[in-house]
Amino acid sequence: MSFLYNFDMSKVISHFKLMPKETQISAEVNVVDVINQSFVVSGDQDYLAARFMAINGLSRAFFWAAAQAVEKYFKAFLLMNGLSVQTYKGHPIIKLFEASQSVDLSISRLDISPHLLISILEDLP
Repeated sequence: MSFLYNFDMSKVISHFKLMPKETQISAEVNVVDVINQSFVVSGDQDYLAARFMAINGLSRAFFWAAAQAVEKYFKAFLLMNGLSVQTYKGHPIIKLFEASQSVDLSISRLDISPHLLISILEDLP
């Protein structure tokens, strides 16, 4: 699996550019792996759970799993672009969305409307 990232390790490790090239590459690979395991893999699992819940009419569980997936994907995107996510307390999906748009304006063009074949609001008051 390959990832595109845009972060500068020398911002967090002052002597990074003085390290041997192999050490620099290893550090970058490790950072990308941590981001992947912490946010992308768990986000994928939440996404799959959300789809299962939506298809089976479990609206409340769907919303929770979907929100978790979206939050993790935004955090992974921001981290891969060298931005910190430490200031985002709780589950501020809107703030993460806005921060992600500041990195890539095409995110604002994403279609976030529910799929027409999945009725996810029927059992909610």
